[in-house]
Amino acid sequence: MTSKKINKNSPLCLSLPMYFFVEKSERECTVFLQGGLAHMLNRRDLLKTLCALPVLSFFPAMGNAQEAAGFPQLKAGYALRLKKILAAGELPYIDIESSCNSAKLAIESLAKSMDRLNIGMMALSADIGKGQFAKGVRFDNLSERLLADYPTHFIPVGNGGQPPALTNAPDEFLDAQEAASLKKQLLLLGEFEFRHYPSPRQVKRGDMDRDVHVPIDGPVGRRQHG
Repeated sequence: MTSKKINKNSPLCLSLPMYFFVEKSERECTVFLQGGLAHMLNRRDLLKTLCALPVLSFFPAMGNAQEAAGFPQLKAGYALRLKKILAAGELPYIDIESSCNSAKLAIESLAKSMDRLNIGMMALSADIGKGQFAKGVRFDNLSERLLADYPTHFIPVGNGGQPPALTNAPDEFLDAQEAASLKKQLLLLGEFEFRHYPSPRQVKRGDMDRDVHVPIDGPVGRRQHG
């Protein structure tokens, strides 16, 4: 059994009037509406409902005078990809939080896996590692490379807010993310880690880099959420 939870307030949520948690089986899906009301729907009926939505209603309107020219084309491409997967009788996933080491990413292989697994789109964030950080990198343009090859597969997203960038040079890191956002290079920010615990294995080997505590009500948190 696979599941997916999508919040209707997410910038990349399907425009349905509900929060829904789907348990997909061969013939039916469980959909939990706001307030916890559960309905059993025939899977085919659910797909028909989604397919009937207007193409561009999959994403909320972001139109304004400052919107980058490429965003409408991106959103149209995303919607067409989703409708293609739905038309094949599958329920597409939208992954709005994944991260990677951009230097080790095999983009073509990943895109093929997305097609095979019916992943509609992915917001794949590049984490700035110690090596990049030491070289002065504060913004990794992975999203630009992803969109160059697979514009219907990937959502342009900022870098992950985690050590060492967020903890050792927070202002430089946030400046770089903000600059990319103002240039309309991003539709989402990356994942920011304000509290993260190390795994038992990391603790055993003394690797405490993942023990992160950045006060969410401190200067970094206020700026990121401001």
